[in-house]
Amino acid sequence: MTKKHYIYDDELKVEREYAEVGGEASVGDYVYDPLEGPVSKVTYVTALEYQLNGIFYFDKSRMRKLAPTGNVRVPKPDGSPGETYALTDRKADVGERIIITHPNHRGRILEVTEVKSFGDFVSSTPVDGIGGIYPYCRTDEYTVLEPIEPAQSPPQSSAPASPEQLFANLVRRVAELEQKVRVIDNYNDENDAIRRDLQTFAQVAEQAKYQAKHARDLSEDNSKDIITLDERTQPESLAEAVAKEQAESKRKFDAAKAEYFRKGGCV
Repeated sequence: MTKKHYIYDDELKVEREYAEVGGEASVGDYVYDPLEGPVSKVTYVTALEYQLNGIFYFDKSRMRKLAPTGNVRVPKPDGSPGETYALTDRKADVGERIIITHPNHRGRILEVTEVKSFGDFVSSTPVDGIGGIYPYCRTDEYTVLEPIEPAQSPPQSSAPASPEQLFANLVRRVAELEQKVRVIDNYNDENDAIRRDLQTFAQVAEQAKYQAKHARDLSEDNSKDIITLDERTQPESLAEAVAKEQAESKRKFDAAKAEYFRKGGCV
């Protein structure tokens, strides 16, 4: 994070915020000396050095140029650092704070109590309690102070963990990894079960297909047998078959009888 510097503005009576930037400074700029610490104003520039505050010369390479950020810090009544605000050129709303830039009251900080319906005027009252109500302030006579949320400070580093804490953390981490492994194993088991179910289903489907074909073929054979049986059981066919059987029986009887008499038998 770029280091911030605050330089008091005698006219506005607030501290202006500056940040370190790259580049070479010009006369009127502020520079910071990381080795010595103070912030100084450049009053003269040579090829290799800056003159600071009209007195001393310092090597340019050791200085850091500062540039305003557009923010100000309003000191508290006791002089201690106060809140930081962003300077914004716009018409204020009721409840906002403004800082007067007009030469007559430059630096006064007021709170807006009413926004006029005509023109760009606002009514305001001093925050410091000095003086009465300012009934008319034009937008070109003040700048709005927008509060800036303070940056969250980084967490404080804690003491080094003890061996017991390290071991406990290791045990907890191992347990978490084991749980993840179990989840993966369960997932693989579920996939294997699904794969086996699909294979079984395919086998059952193939068997059902074969049985359906066999049943169809058997049905066709039965149909042929039924047709043949039906033809054999018709009345005409049945009488003809009986007559044939009787004729054949008579023929066999006559043949047997003739053979008997031929051999000398008697009736």
